[in-house]
Amino acid sequence: MKLHPMCDLLILLERLESTYDFAERTLQLVPESRWMEAGVCGHWSVKDLIAHLTHWEQRTLHWMEAGTPLTHPEPGYGWDEAEFDRLNDFYYQRDKAKSCEDVLADWHSAQSDLLALVEDLDDEELSGGGRYAGIFMDSPADAIASNAFLHYDLHIGQIRIWLNG
Repeated sequence: MKLHPMCDLLILLERLESTYDFAERTLQLVPESRWMEAGVCGHWSVKDLIAHLTHWEQRTLHWMEAGTPLTHPEPGYGWDEAEFDRLNDFYYQRDKAKSCEDVLADWHSAQSDLLALVEDLDDEELSGGGRYAGIFMDSPADAIASNAFLHYDLHIGQIRIWLNG
């Protein structure tokens, strides 16, 4: 899904906030005893999925804070599926020993940081102009959508399906 080139910042912020709220409500449905249970998405648990979502939000923050053209292609723009899987597995291996509390703290921090960054953008920057000219294949709005709420739609949906399974 591509956002309109001049996506309204308020709409983007509302979508992020409603996505985060829905994710929080979903996680409240997961009994503590099941947080580390494999099988939500392949061999990943709820904790693993939250760490995964956090990683991609942190990556988006890094790209935007760096303010320079990406040195590696964005997912979907030059990476083949195997490279994407290797990167996801690298971060899974790195984070699998983290406690649920640490994963949740990192997750909330990434959400807060992304919301703060978006709140400071103007429409020109969000659509790929200003300090973000030439950084993304599409726009910061599309990077945020892909690595935040569209990504959440997939994985929070998987958690809900798993809970009802």
